[in-house]
Amino acid sequence: MVNKLTINNDGRLWWLSFIVRGYAQRERVSEQMNEQYPNTSDLDRLYFANDDFLSDDALASWWGTLPPEYQKAIFDAIERERLVTHEDIKRNKGRSLSYEETKMIDDCFDIIKSGGPVALREFVNK
Repeated sequence: MVNKLTINNDGRLWWLSFIVRGYAQRERVSEQMNEQYPNTSDLDRLYFANDDFLSDDALASWWGTLPPEYQKAIFDAIERERLVTHEDIKRNKGRSLSYEETKMIDDCFDIIKSGGPVALREFVNK
């Protein structure tokens, strides 16, 4: 899976580091809950038994494996992107955005921030 997603050694090392952190975090949580062994079956399926690592279901599972500090960094980047998106659409339309257009853009970003890929997918499906 890692070899399919990357083309160079730096990328492979980043993914390997990312996967290792996911397992380490799961082990820390398991220790805090006084479990003898961490249940990593979901991580195993996600990283090693998944033919389509970039499917919606895989992305939803992947989001749940991110440490909170990574999720926060992603949310911060999303917030910066919100401003850029408003300006880009405004520039492309050649006019100010209406209240409804602004609200729709903000709603999409708020949904992403509230629940990651799962929330966005549910919003798009509705």
